[in-house]
Amino acid sequence: VVATKVVYYDLRKEMPSRTHHRGEGREAPAKIGHAVNRFFTEHGQTAEITPADGEPFRVLTGPIGSGEAVIADRDAEIRRYLTSFNDKVLAVDMESGGLTQFCHEHAGHPEGWVIVRGISDHATSEKNDEHHHRAAWHAAIVLRALIPYLLDDL
Repeated sequence: VVATKVVYYDLRKEMPSRTHHRGEGREAPAKIGHAVNRFFTEHGQTAEITPADGEPFRVLTGPIGSGEAVIADRDAEIRRYLTSFNDKVLAVDMESGGLTQFCHEHAGHPEGWVIVRGISDHATSEKNDEHHHRAAWHAAIVLRALIPYLLDDL
């Protein structure tokens, strides 16, 4: 997944009867978004990449959710919330929210951000480390293919 939009889901108000989420959408600078759009225009909205090992994989672009909680339940309330915030959220992680916050607080240093995530599990109770290496490898391959598009805009 390549993301230029992150939904930070940990902002919330805890009340006796329920939790009121106050998610925050964060977006990469326009020049990063344009570079990512050019990549997907040339490679297709669902890009397929075939690495040297010959096993093709798909690359999608869309927003991801990020927060402090590990999601290991297919029916987790936070997953429903993310869908209601933006029905196009493709994945969740714990790192992107911190990166986007840093970039927001230090505007211009660095020039911007883009998230490239290899997906290793489905955020269910069956999650394990079995596919971490393959997911990291796929993310590295995608980043390598994306860098020329990003450099064009610097």
